This record gives sequence, C-alpha cells and structure tokens, in this order.
Amino acid sequence: MLVVVPTYRRLDCLQWTLVSLMLAELPSSRKERLLVCIANNHPGSRDKTHMVVDEVKARFAYLPWEWHFLDRKETLPPIDSWYSAIRDVAEKDEVILLQGDDDLFTPWSVTVRYSECSQSGADLLLSRSLHGLIYLSSHEVYFPQQFPPHTEGSHSRVLDWGEINGWGPAFIGNHCYRNTSAFQAGIERAFTWCEGQDWLDHNTRTLMLPYYLPYAVKLMGGNLRCLDSHCVIRGRSLEEIVVSPYGVPGWNSGFLAICAYGVLSGRDLKEIRALDSARSEQAKMGAEWFFTFFVDKRIPNEVVKNTLQRIRLPISAQFRFLQLMSIRRVVVDKLGFTAWRLRRRAVRASILTSDLLYSLMRRDPVETRS
Repeated sequence: MLVVVPTYRRLDCLQWTLVSLMLAELPSSRKERLLVCIANNHPGSRDKTHMVVDEVKARFAYLPWEWHFLDRKETLPPIDSWYSAIRDVAEKDEVILLQGDDDLFTPWSVTVRYSECSQSGADLLLSRSLHGLIYLSSHEVYFPQQFPPHTEGSHSRVLDWGEINGWGPAFIGNHCYRNTSAFQAGIERAFTWCEGQDWLDHNTRTLMLPYYLPYAVKLMGGNLRCLDSHCVIRGRSLEEIVVSPYGVPGWNSGFLAICAYGVLSGRDLKEIRALDSARSEQAKMGAEWFFTFFVDKRIPNEVVKNTLQRIRLPISAQFRFLQLMSIRRVVVDKLGFTAWRLRRRAVRASILTSDLLYSLMRRDPVETRS
C-alpha cells in the first residue's frame, strides 16, 4: 500500500496528518509494502519538512511503515505534483491513498479501504469524509461535529453515473486507487478533458482533475465503487481561511464549478442523461459565486470573459436570482464577516488538543477542555 501525502508549507498540519496515519489500524492480511511518500512541493521548506517527518518516524519507529521523500526542485502545479508522485512511486496493482497535508485519517480508514479495494477489484473507491476541522495552532483544533460510529462489516458497491457527484469526488481524501491499467487510462482521459479548456492556464484547468477522475475511470470501463464509511476528516487552518478570498485558499470554488460543468457537458459525457443532476449542481454553484469572479484578483478578467463565452451556463429565473444573490457573498467577504464568524465559533466551542482529538477518534473515555 502506498500513501501519498502532498505538502506545501503546512508544517504544523502535516504533523497532525502523519500522526493520525500512524495511529490508524493496519490491515492484518496485507501482502503489499506499507510506504508513505511525502511529496514536498515547496523547495524552501525542505529541511523543516524533513524535521517534522523525522520526528513522527522516530516516535512510531516500531510500526512497519517505510518512508520515501519526493523533494521538488521547483514548485509544480498541485495536480502535477500529486499524480506524478503516484506515477513514479506506485507499484503495479498497488492500493493507493492520496491524503492532503491538513486532513486526518480516521482509525479505520486504512484498513477498510485497503480491504475493499483489494477484495472488490476496484480501480477507484470513493468513501465519505467529515468536514469542519479547523486548526487554531500547532497544538489545538476546533471540531464541531460528533464522530460517527464505524459500521463493522460494511462493504463497497458499484457506483452509478448519477451518484458520483454526491460522493464529493473533488476532495482527494475521498479517493482510494488501485494502480491498474483502467486507473491509468482514467487519469489520461481526465487530463485530456482538462487540456481541452486550453484558454485557461495549466494550473487552473487541471485543479478539478480529482473531480473528473471517477467519471473518467468509469467511462474507460474501470470498476468504480463506493464505501459508506467516513475515512477522512477534512481540515483547514484558521489563518488560511482568514487571509484567503471567500475563505478558500488558492482558487475560486465557483469558477472551478463552471469548469466542471463544461467538462460534464463535453463530448464524452454530454449524452449521459444520468449526469443531468451533477451538471445542474455545478451550474448552480457557479451562479452562486457569479459576481465574485469579477472582483477575485486570482482570476484575470479576460479569463472570466473567455470562460463565460465558451461554457454557456443555463439561463433561467432561478439561475439569474442565484447570480444576483452572489453579491451577498462578495459583501460578506469584503466586510470580513467570514473570519469573524469562524473566530467567534471557535472561541465558544470545545477546543481539542491533539491527544484529546485522537482519543475521541478512538472512542476513548476522555473529556474535552472548554
């Protein structure tokens, strides 16, 4: 089994992620190696990243995990860094987990996904995730949800076209791969869809590749399955949320939704009527963010213009209303209400140290500190 952890300057969060992996249960019947690949995409953080990883390695030296570093000599577009790591390190038919450097593994995450991928012959397996984890510091987090129980003995099933969008495929933590010819063909087809939006720069047009990948694997005849188990807790740094436009670092979510609508409406997928709901959801999200496109400095105005000309969104009273309401999103962001609301919520909530969080994940009888 290969676990790829791409990282870019999130040293505090990375430690949480790696510790959660070390605390995860390991499959008892595995035949594969256990390898963690750290794909560091920020050359300036190389030494500090190695220090964080070395501390975790030393703490859990008794476990059978092996470690491998990919230190980029120059920063690559995120998608290129993630999937080239898989291409360069994964063995044939190996089970692969791709995990963000600010997301946590649940205790059963590794075992259930490895078992289901291996036993079902899945080329790509989607699972559930929990959201809302916010890093307040290197030692404390805010998490508003209750941890759901893990259902023992749950099994995967084949995922139909119309269901894919509901499984959050844009989030890489929901993905588990097996390095098969069908998986590789799916990656190639998904990259082809990205490159078809050639008026966008390479980074922007490839950012939604994880979302496209399940569709591409299924289109190429692969075994696409889903497992109804919460395997990852998605995290975000409070400081990143505060300084990022609309609370989303790196990109504009609504703009990427329009790109996804374009791919779902493209030549390969447009005749699949079961995808009408997914197309509608992406178009709706694009409408809900519409006016942010014109004030978000991360998107050049010429790019917005070209995109809206090439990808025609539905025209209806509902979508016009949603576009109008997107002005509210702009105002809320400009006034700083998003950051204020999150800080206020975190102060009022139970704050968890790393030990307390991991204990709750394991269902240990502990109390949180308020």
